[in-house]
Amino acid sequence: MKRNLMTVLLILILVIPQIQALEIKDGRMKIKLHEDSGRFSVFYLDDIEKQKFVPLLFGDDPRTSLLSILIGNKVYTMGETSGYRQAVQEVKEGAQFVWTSNTLVITETFSFLRSASSPISDGFKINVSVRNISEQDIAIGFRYLFDTYLGEKDGNHFALEGGRAITSESLLRGSYPAYWISPSA
Repeated sequence: MKRNLMTVLLILILVIPQIQALEIKDGRMKIKLHEDSGRFSVFYLDDIEKQKFVPLLFGDDPRTSLLSILIGNKVYTMGETSGYRQAVQEVKEGAQFVWTSNTLVITETFSFLRSASSPISDGFKINVSVRNISEQDIAIGFRYLFDTYLGEKDGNHFALEGGRAITSESLLRGSYPAYWISPSA
C-alpha cells in the first residue's frame, strides 16, 4: 500500500508541472502561457452569455506556434533550447516569458488591446525584446510561426493592416503590418 502511494505521488510530482499554464483574461480575450513548452494559446470570447471561447491558434497542440531566434547560423526555438532558462510571470500589462542565457535576455510580453469600436479588450499584442548581457556585439533575428485556427471552415483566416487577406501559408518579411485582424471573430 505504501509503495502504491509513493508511486502515485511520484507521478503527480512529474505530471503536475507539465500541465501548468499562466492564464490571463481581459474583455473578450484569454491568453495562456504554457510553462512546460514556452508556448502560448490565445482565445476569443465568441459568445459572452455562454462564455464560449474560440481558439485563435491551433488549440490541440500549442507547440505548433513558436518563436525562434537566429544567432549566427544557428536557430534557437524558445521553450526548447536548453541554453536558455525560462521564467513565466504576470506583469502589469499582462504576462510574459523571459528566457535567459549567458549572453541574452529575451522577453516576450503579451498584453491586451481594445479596438476603437469596442468598450472591452478584443485583441492582444506581442512584444519581443532582447537585451545583450555579454561584452560583445551579437547580430540576431527573430522568426514567428503562427499556426492559425480561425478561418479553417470558410478560408478567411486573417487580414493585414490595409486589408490584404491571408488565406493560406504566408511569409512576411521586412516591414511588418501594425496589426492583423480576424474577420471570423
